[in-house]
Amino acid sequence: MRHFGVCPRRPVHRLIRRLAGAGAALSLCAGGAWAQGDGLSLGTVVQNGGAAGQDQIPRPSATPLLTVDQERLFTDSAFGRRVARELEQAGNELATENRSIEEELTSEEQSLTQRRGAMQPAQFRKLADTFDEKVTALRRQQDSKTRALTRRRDLERQLFYSSAVPILGELLAEMGAVAILNERAVFIAADSVDVTDEAIARINDRIGAGSGVGRLLPEEPAQDSDGLGPMSDPTEAGDGLLSPGLPDEFPVDDSDTGTDTTPAPLPDDQ
Repeated sequence: MRHFGVCPRRPVHRLIRRLAGAGAALSLCAGGAWAQGDGLSLGTVVQNGGAAGQDQIPRPSATPLLTVDQERLFTDSAFGRRVARELEQAGNELATENRSIEEELTSEEQSLTQRRGAMQPAQFRKLADTFDEKVTALRRQQDSKTRALTRRRDLERQLFYSSAVPILGELLAEMGAVAILNERAVFIAADSVDVTDEAIARINDRIGAGSGVGRLLPEEPAQDSDGLGPMSDPTEAGDGLLSPGLPDEFPVDDSDTGTDTTPAPLPDDQ
């Protein structure tokens, strides 16, 4: 029954199970890695926001180097929290859609199996092949939607960091420093040189949740020759150094966030 009794050449049940698996994985990522920013606290300073909040943040004395927690800069910002909420909602909706498709295909397969005894082999084979093609097309369709969400996440992060660079540059100049390092690129440093909280407060004050920031997101994901949306190219992490001479894109480094919404490859036949 799990082979759906339809097309021995292709294990259709694996294709249907793939839809459910992709939805479950996406829902997990949406509720976990994408939403983890919502579970982090910015502290009283950032919650107060604005200039008043900034005044309460202890500033380091003049130092040539400053550090920021690049991941928290995004997840704890109003922009990052908004992205996490939207992606979680979209992921949950896609997971629900995948479950509905799975139920529909299972019901259709059962009906076809029950009618098999009353059909000529050639007639049944034609219907079975048509059903097989339908399952494969739906799998590709849903995989494309999953990849579109992954691409949206990557573009939102790119937009955030490129918008944050000028703000961080101002902070750099005010502190009399020559560089801001990603905290992950530093082996050890005094807490006094960490300006993450102040940077978040300034970013929230300037761009908020991102409503006034130019959008990078395409309305429809581009389709490749296979009819599938493009796989998002992984953004290469920089060396953790931010200085006035660098391009206006802050390096994105989410290598250990666990966020990966790309469905697993279809398992081989057993």
